[in-house]
Amino acid sequence: MRFLKHSVLLSIAMLLTSLGAKAQLKAIVYVDLSDQGNRSALIAKVDSVLNATKGEKLLYISNAATPLVFQDANLGSKESSAISTLDPSLPNPYFDLDSLVKLSHAYGGFDEDLQVNFFISLQQAVKGEKHLNNIAEKYLMSLGLAKTKGAHKNHASAFLNSSGEMPSGSEIEDLKNKHAQVYQLKVY
Repeated sequence: MRFLKHSVLLSIAMLLTSLGAKAQLKAIVYVDLSDQGNRSALIAKVDSVLNATKGEKLLYISNAATPLVFQDANLGSKESSAISTLDPSLPNPYFDLDSLVKLSHAYGGFDEDLQVNFFISLQQAVKGEKHLNNIAEKYLMSLGLAKTKGAHKNHASAFLNSSGEMPSGSEIEDLKNKHAQVYQLKVY
């Protein structure tokens, strides 16, 4: 009887502990809408990544200092549909970087196999704020997923939207040469 009482108390304590703990993030999807021409293709790609990931996810749609942020294990087309209606402001890479780091730590931490997906325009990757350098790489390094620059390809994918103004062939080659060792680059 004494063993049964101890076992029941232990089970209740474990249940209460698990209810209070938040699940660790398995995937983060960062979307920069600036210079993104074909939103339907973008939404389809984001939906595909969200649906393929099991576990807790964070969808971060950049919008200056007022991003749209969704966190849940069941993120999907309902949340990504916000992409089609948003008329975004230009992203603030330093705000986005700081926000992503805080969100990752506040949400019960992150899984050691965290997958991070960056959706940006090919134009924005080559010019502008160079988000792959100023947000993506710094973010992964700040979480400790990479100890040195270029050492996190297994954690990060960069989806580059080719609609809109195309960079020159040499700019695209420079981008590929510089970042193909760092990210899984996927141009669509």
